[in-house]
Amino acid sequence: MHDMIKRIVEMDKKAQEITKAAQQEKLQLEKEITEKVVLLREDALDRARKRIQANRETEMAILEEQWQKKKKEYDAQYAAIQDLFVKNGGKWTRELTNRVLIN
Repeated sequence: MHDMIKRIVEMDKKAQEITKAAQQEKLQLEKEITEKVVLLREDALDRARKRIQANRETEMAILEEQWQKKKKEYDAQYAAIQDLFVKNGGKWTRELTNRVLIN
């Protein structure tokens, strides 16, 4: 009987050790998972920031190209208007003056 109780106590002690070891392993695994989640989140944010920067640079290049095209158009229109003014400015001034004075 005494041996039986001793075996039960030993088995209980062993079960407690196994439970304690399992709990410690569970805590360690939870800690590792939490650390991995943090690393994955940081990695995802870093990749997203890099994509955003790359997209920003691409968009800026596209916008700059579009601006340069428009600027060429505006410069050509301005030059054409300036040329018309140089050719016809005197005539237009005389016509406007005559119209104002006649009417």
